[in-house]
Amino acid sequence: MTKALTTFFVFRNFGVLDGWNEGTCIAEVVPLYGNDDAIKAYCVKLQNGSVQAGYVTVSTNLHETLIQEYSDQALPVFEVEKTLDKEFYVKLPLKTTATKVILELEYNNYKTTKSLWQNGENDIQPLLEVTREKIPGNDKDEAEISK
Repeated sequence: MTKALTTFFVFRNFGVLDGWNEGTCIAEVVPLYGNDDAIKAYCVKLQNGSVQAGYVTVSTNLHETLIQEYSDQALPVFEVEKTLDKEFYVKLPLKTTATKVILELEYNNYKTTKSLWQNGENDIQPLLEVTREKIPGNDKDEAEISK
């Protein structure tokens, strides 16, 4: 049902959203879990040929809006870590029930050090020792959503 609903939704938005057209197809379906480890929704990632074309999040709860969020260009929030070398935005639908966004990042920086080792002999080259050490980092930011 998720794939059929997404296909219908994308088809209905040809011409309305610039990123979707007749070549838009489903690239991957990713289950999204709640705190109780039950699947609450599916994120359907889309593509045009080999180019990413946004996503549609479809709820499993038939008593709420089935299309929870969508974008014809942006990555889903859980894919943000792949763009950390760039500036990025977290986009939410206008009628979201969320009250805040919590973004938790774990990363590694690297510290490179070098030292010159000399063996005391004049006719032999000194040896340069280069070490690269991981320095873990962690950031947690919260942004309140005002309505």
